[in-house]
Amino acid sequence: MAKSYKIKRYRHIYRKRRFSPIKAGLLLLLLAVLAFVGFSLYEPVHDFWSGKLLQRMESSSSAPEEQPEPSSQQAESLPQASEPEMAPLSGIHALYIPEEVLLSGEILPYLQNHSLPDINTVLVDLKNSAGQVLYQSHVEFVAEAGSQHAQAIDLPEVVAALQAAGYQTAGRICAFRDPIAPYAHETAAVKYENTEWTWLDNSQEAGGRPWLNPYSPVAQDYIGDLANEAVGMGIPLILIDNLQFPEGLGLDRATFGEWAASQSKADVLQDFAEKLQARLLPQGAAAIPCVSGIHLLGQNLSLPYDATNPAAIFTTSALSVQMMPALFGEVFEAEGFRLQAPATTPYETTQAVAGRALATLSEGTQLLPWIQGYTAQNLSGDFNRTYTEEEVSEQIRALREAGVDSYILVY
Repeated sequence: MAKSYKIKRYRHIYRKRRFSPIKAGLLLLLLAVLAFVGFSLYEPVHDFWSGKLLQRMESSSSAPEEQPEPSSQQAESLPQASEPEMAPLSGIHALYIPEEVLLSGEILPYLQNHSLPDINTVLVDLKNSAGQVLYQSHVEFVAEAGSQHAQAIDLPEVVAALQAAGYQTAGRICAFRDPIAPYAHETAAVKYENTEWTWLDNSQEAGGRPWLNPYSPVAQDYIGDLANEAVGMGIPLILIDNLQFPEGLGLDRATFGEWAASQSKADVLQDFAEKLQARLLPQGAAAIPCVSGIHLLGQNLSLPYDATNPAAIFTTSALSVQMMPALFGEVFEAEGFRLQAPATTPYETTQAVAGRALATLSEGTQLLPWIQGYTAQNLSGDFNRTYTEEEVSEQIRALREAGVDSYILVY
């Protein structure tokens, strides 16, 4: 008989096992850690097997390390990029070189015969009042107008020679008094009574000449392009002469196009001077308007400056004023200002004119005066005086006593 077995029954075999909350929390934490590690390792492992990791390591080794952006306080302490500085406008002791000397190549001998000990600058003409460009220019409008002088100088060569001799070079451009360029473009010239005819400042039989229209963008660009080119050739100071409206006969029949309806004559001259200075400033150069002392003292203003004193128009960094004593003739009177035989008293005349000029200039505008070294040919008798180094020294002394340490000497 088979042996019988007893089945032992356990009381808790079918009871659900209770899970401790602490164990559950630990398990969840473990699962979260494993998930984070797996997610973090996925990309580098994947990149390793695909070859991307090696490429990334090579590129990062060659790329410059990025620097954090400085805070506002750190940025203030960092050195800022310096803006271009304009050529210094004080202490200019210049000698003007006549056109015939410039074109003959005899500048250095002329300097030896006429220079004072403190001369440090040489002023040459770049474009004369006859409309001729006196240096070899690459401005397209020069070729179009045919205004290149037959004996035009190599300007960089002249600048280099003067620099080697210890001088800086300044240049003068006659702006709108130009009888050549007005014929090169139909919009460049002053017109006759709003027609296509070019206005002349006198009858053709009497040698009347056309003028460039100061309103014309073509005329303005022409002057600006010449100035910009000269600066690129080593000229840091550009004097702009004849920056004015026409003088002559028949001015009531001179017309300036539709531009004149929206801007006054004084405003267009001022805007052009300021734009030209802004154009040259990035190269560290200065554009200095040049005017006659006769106009600055208040005489004959209605024609060239629309009845406005040029000192009120040209408020840029400096204004060059021709104030040679002989310029004022035998007797000069304007707005209560009187000079009697001014050429005979160079010190007194320079003192009076400089004082009036300084009182007229806008605040911050420096005076760059022209002084006289020649004996006037249009004056005689009691109204003239032979000029020597003594008369030149008297003018310089008067300027320095007025606080002006710059001049342009012309013989």
